[in-house]
Parts: sequence; structure tokens; C-alpha cells
Amino acid sequence: MLYLDENYIAHPGQDEGGTRTPWEDADGFFTGKCAAFLEGYRVVPDGATWTREDGETFSGLMIAPVVNPSVLLALQAEADQATIAELDAAVVDLTYQNILLEMEV
Repeated sequence: MLYLDENYIAHPGQDEGGTRTPWEDADGFFTGKCAAFLEGYRVVPDGATWTREDGETFSGLMIAPVVNPSVLLALQAEADQATIAELDAAVVDLTYQNILLEMEV
């Protein structure tokens, strides 16, 4: 579940005032993406309309970056590297624990 602010910018959570609109990413476009990646996108849901500053309107479903996609991909790559490092550390720890169990230590 994502939450959309008044400008239809996606967020991973609700704000303190509970003013963001919940939106389900049924197609999985944002699955596995970090918060910075999510917040770089505008999502106009089916049945909704967003009006750009110049007066042009867009009707949903529309998913479009509001930040340079190269920047978003770089942010996601950093988040993925951090996740991989955490998983690597967990594997080392579990391997060590397994060795100790096998040695009956």
C-alpha cells in the first residue's frame, strides 16, 4: 500500500495527519523499491485527475517520474547495495552459528 499526497506524489507511509490517500499498487510497479524511489513518482489513480501548473490535465491511471529517472535508479541501486550488505552479514552469521552447532560448541 502506498499513500498519495495532494499532488499525487507517492509515499511509503501515511503522514501524521492521516491526509494521504491510500493507493494499492496492484500491478507491482513499486514492489521492492526504496522510499526515495517511491517519492520520486507521481501516481494519478484511476478516476482521478491531476492538473499541472500550466493548466494541462492528466487523468489516471498515470505513473510518471517527477525526478530525473537516472537519479531515482541511482538511489534504488544504493538501497539495493545496503540490502545486499545486510543479507551478506546475516548469511555469515548464520553460517557461523551452523558451524558451531555442527561442532556441538
